Amino acid sequence: MISPKWSELAKNWLGNNLGRHCHWCKYVKSKEGEVRCTNKKSKFCDGDRIRGWDGLYCAKECGFFELDDWYTDDKNYEEYFEREEK
Repeated sequence: MISPKWSELAKNWLGNNLGRHCHWCKYVKSKEGEVRCTNKKSKFCDGDRIRGWDGLYCAKECGFFELDDWYTDDKNYEEYFEREEK
């Protein structure tokens, strides 16, 4: 389950408070800003980059979305944004 702090960011940034967006899925891998699905069962695992505006659609339609553990802990939220402020 998404943490309270990540949930608030998800609501404001992704448009939903559950974090259901491909970029927040445990099957997504990001390299040099290119976000790709690694779940072979998903129809979106075709090697194409998943653009930010497609993330809500993909997470809804693929049927395999699972929130990455990173977003289940407020401590990660605090560490991430503390690092960004420096």
